[in-house]
Amino acid sequence: MAIALEINTSHFKDICCQQADIASSLLSQIRNDLPEISAALNSNNQDEILFAVHRLLGIGRYCGIGQLVVLSQQLESEGMRGTLNHAKLKELKKLSHQLSQWLDESEAWVANNFR
Repeated sequence: MAIALEINTSHFKDICCQQADIASSLLSQIRNDLPEISAALNSNNQDEILFAVHRLLGIGRYCGIGQLVVLSQQLESEGMRGTLNHAKLKELKKLSHQLSQWLDESEAWVANNFR
């Protein structure tokens, strides 16, 4: 069962200074970064994986996606110690795959809630 990604709307509006163009730009940048993040997560290179995890952590923080932040932080900490929990990595991959749908929903939300 997929975990629904939920945005902290108040946080997101604050990060974007209540400006629709900033919000749209941020969401567009995330969409552009997803292929590279996905490829890195699926690589066998720990440095690439950690890079992708760090990018997802940033996305989670900026957009207020709590479950993405928690999982990314755990994996980043483990990776820095030289160990990666593969079950957590698998869950992070699932969340990253959901980002595309989440972006569609968020772009619609921005269009309706930033005025």
